[in-house]
Amino acid sequence: MRFGPFLKLYTSYIKDFSSSCATLDEARKKYPAFDAYVREFEASDRCAQLQVKHYMLKPIQRLPQYRMLLDDYLKHLPTTSPDFGTEDAPKALKIVSEVASHANDTIRNEESFEKLFHLQEKLVGSIEIVKPGRILLKQGELFKLSRKEPQSRFLFLLNDILLYTIPIQNGTFKLSASLPLAGMKVRAILTLAECITFNTKLGIG
Repeated sequence: MRFGPFLKLYTSYIKDFSSSCATLDEARKKYPAFDAYVREFEASDRCAQLQVKHYMLKPIQRLPQYRMLLDDYLKHLPTTSPDFGTEDAPKALKIVSEVASHANDTIRNEESFEKLFHLQEKLVGSIEIVKPGRILLKQGELFKLSRKEPQSRFLFLLNDILLYTIPIQNGTFKLSASLPLAGMKVRAILTLAECITFNTKLGIG
């Protein structure tokens, strides 16, 4: 209980996490030497092939672990323990749970950010898809009908745009079209003529 108030520091860290990541990204773009050092560090054995942002997320990930540990401790607390029947352990669990709930929301947001970040690395071109509030919802392969044989295409559905891409090699994709979802309508396409009309109107291939 003595250290309970210090857990509030986690709240500040969680609150500033996104801005800290943005500051790191900005510094890497602004200072090439710093970016080169970060890349070298991330490629080293001590980084275990993880990015710096993964380690920045570690303190936030610890909080749910603390909650699980305390919850398990209370469930298996023997009657002979000095903590049995006292309010210290339940109060500690309550404090950790409150901060951990906030941490879980941040972890979910950062997991969405990581998905966008990895998608950004796979896209060939200068498009910037990592933006605040943007979420990757679905992704999947489809085949474009052609005269010779079906051609593979890959769609990435975000909460505000639809990315129509062409698989290239080594898991990378060339962006063919970026379609805003605003005003977009979905309907079933039943005939080949409608498929051709759909491609022609969008100007994608």
